[in-house]
Amino acid sequence: MRHLVHMLLFATLLAVFFATMYRPRGARLRFGLAVWGALVGSALGLALLMYPFT
Repeated sequence: MRHLVHMLLFATLLAVFFATMYRPRGARLRFGLAVWGALVGSALGLALLMYPFT
């Protein structure tokens, strides 16, 4: 459970960083949510793909 919390915290911090660095003020929230969703979704998808091999 702690690993999931750390992954969500890292994805949040990274999404906030990229949104503030690469988007103007009006588009930050939407871009940040898209980056956050892509990070969390890809990590969970990769975990599901690797699950049968454990």
